[in-house]
Amino acid sequence: MLTTLAERFSALLGEGEFVARLGGDEFIAIHRTSDREELQGFVKRIQQALNQPIPIDDYMVTSGGSIGVAVYPIDATDSETLISRADLAMYRAKTDLHHTIWYYESSLDQNVRERRELGDDLRNAMENGQLSLFYQVQTVVATGEVSGYEALLRWEHPVRGNISPTEILDLAYENGLIIELGEWVLDQACKAAADWDEGIRVAVNMSASQFLLPRFADTVSAALERSGLPASRLVIEVTEATIQRDRPRALAMARKVHALGVRLALDEFGGQKSVLSMLREFPFDKIKIDRTLMQQVGTDPATAELVRSVMLVGHALRVSVLAQGIETPAQLALLSSEGCDEGQGYLIGRPAQVPGAATAPAAAVRAMPSTFAATPIRAACAPVFYPAA
Repeated sequence: MLTTLAERFSALLGEGEFVARLGGDEFIAIHRTSDREELQGFVKRIQQALNQPIPIDDYMVTSGGSIGVAVYPIDATDSETLISRADLAMYRAKTDLHHTIWYYESSLDQNVRERRELGDDLRNAMENGQLSLFYQVQTVVATGEVSGYEALLRWEHPVRGNISPTEILDLAYENGLIIELGEWVLDQACKAAADWDEGIRVAVNMSASQFLLPRFADTVSAALERSGLPASRLVIEVTEATIQRDRPRALAMARKVHALGVRLALDEFGGQKSVLSMLREFPFDKIKIDRTLMQQVGTDPATAELVRSVMLVGHALRVSVLAQGIETPAQLALLSSEGCDEGQGYLIGRPAQVPGAATAPAAAVRAMPSTFAATPIRAACAPVFYPAA
């Protein structure tokens, strides 16, 4: 990937422009100009080179990067300070979810330096054993019996005190420590659980960066072997956001991990990034059940129950539910019995140029019940880029 990026940078260079790799995934660029718009054009060319997909073997890797810009002599009058301030601006871009290009501002110095120092502190904390895991109990609701514990990361900073788990993860991402940190948590949790009573499970949260790594299943297998913990007593938790980031890869990895005998849990279900959250927050008037589900309702009991659940959710939220892909009388009968509001599919009517022109067998065209009792449910690759003008 670095080779491809280097070739792209070289191809875009014009007269008086220079790009070099400093090491790792860090590049620096120099552009000589007194025209602000010309500088912005150069930065945009760099950004476009970073963002183009890169073919590697059978994959198309989506790359990206963070760009910081410092201008001589406005931001600095010597090369070392100029590069340092471009670095600060780049670091600010790394921590911003909405802007991948930042121009240096004097106000960046203190905030970014503090953030970088905290990142260095996290690295030292990992090396010196200053991190710890707490375990929160999980029980069987009906009996109160302990079923397992969730491993939760904690860091007591010697000066700043307790650092929240969210901030720890953000710092780990920013400083390229997320994989190393995840492996440490997995190892420690497995070792601890190996000494617990038989049958008690340990749940470990995994970041998208780690779960989607091609070697992740091997990492889990190695952690289990080192600790002696049976695979059935380990639960790997992933979020909907992880799955949505790269669904095919996530599915392939989930199957590999499950094949080891490890359990999988969907974390943050119904949270702010969840589909359920969208249903609660957006003013949708209708949910359309996909035809791929309807194709399986007659042969897969689990899919039939899922369709019933969607209708229950829709009715509880007072949102109309329409089922697509109705092609058999059995599918229509199931939907009718469960109170589905509307239907669509070849059994009811085929597409036609004029509405109403496509007719269906008389036996299949009938009113579907729409009344219901509204019962509440209780229940990548990102190379860092340092351009300096």
